Amino acid sequence: MRTRTIQRVKRGFTLIEILIVVVILGILAAIVIPQFAESSEAAQANAAQSTLQTVRAQFELCKFRGDCNCSMNWGQIETALTSVPTGGESPYLASAPTLPEGYSFDSSLTNCNITMSTPGDSSD
Repeated sequence: MRTRTIQRVKRGFTLIEILIVVVILGILAAIVIPQFAESSEAAQANAAQSTLQTVRAQFELCKFRGDCNCSMNWGQIETALTSVPTGGESPYLASAPTLPEGYSFDSSLTNCNITMSTPGDSSD
């Protein structure tokens, strides 16, 4: 006579295995997510710095051509840079410059320089 052995088929994962995977995923997320946040902040700072350099260069050209001067506030400078200049050429900037959230332009009347306020800082 034959004896049959009943084999139990194991399907799925145990609770311990699932908990281990969840803990590992949590650790990975805790490591990776802050790195993405830092990269995003660095990208915003680089974009703001690039925009500031462009605005400064165009402001210098505008002053050289006589369309801008050092007594202008930021609103007047922005209007002068985006309007058609006296000679009828194209504007110094195609559109008003935009900065990432938290950044803003300021014009310093003492040294005739355009600066940028950064989040958590005074100016750059």
